[in-house]
Amino acid sequence: TPPTPRFTVLAALLPHLASLTKTYPIQSAEVFIEKLALMHKNLKRGLSNGAIDPDAKTWPGLPELSLLRVIGQLWPTSDLNHPVISPTRLLMGSYLGLGRVRSLPDIASGLFLCSLFIQYEKLSKRFVPEAINFLINSILHLAPLSYTDIASLPGSFSVHDFGTSLTVSLALDEKKAKKLSLNKPDLVKYLCTGSLGEQDKVDLLGLSLELLGRFGDMYKGLDGF
Repeated sequence: TPPTPRFTVLAALLPHLASLTKTYPIQSAEVFIEKLALMHKNLKRGLSNGAIDPDAKTWPGLPELSLLRVIGQLWPTSDLNHPVISPTRLLMGSYLGLGRVRSLPDIASGLFLCSLFIQYEKLSKRFVPEAINFLINSILHLAPLSYTDIASLPGSFSVHDFGTSLTVSLALDEKKAKKLSLNKPDLVKYLCTGSLGEQDKVDLLGLSLELLGRFGDMYKGLDGF
């Protein structure tokens, strides 16, 4: 939560959290479930205020995303049913399925959730349609396209925010983008800074395509994919 996040402190705490979780699994699970319930309550409050309201807090910020990442490192994500992982997966899917894209930080938050799902499902390979759908939508928002409205789009993916007044400005300027190179996205900058430029759009688009490819490799044997 500080203006400059201290990830080194979090990394130093992780071994101790792992030890406590292993020693006191029931009590530790109760603490995590309580935190997840609060995050779910905040999501419902944001949605009730209006999912497309620019001020509605419907996407997780850096503290919430960090906690979700820590949960995936502390608990077995491949279990079919787990008192902590199951509600965590449900919450992450709710963010991706119910949140509406209004800005580049929204896309950055969603892409981080998609990368977490890859971490969570690398063993079980459970199909997560919310993640695939979000990546498709991110590419539609960011890439320079010739499509003018939802009716002209190919496929049958759910598309709510394509070409709206909030997302039309997210698309890359093709002439400017050709002069730029692809860099590794800076998550902290995207989630903590309001003003993002063409380079940031290029990096987010590159990440969207990379994650979609990784999901394709993981899910290529599934009928659902």
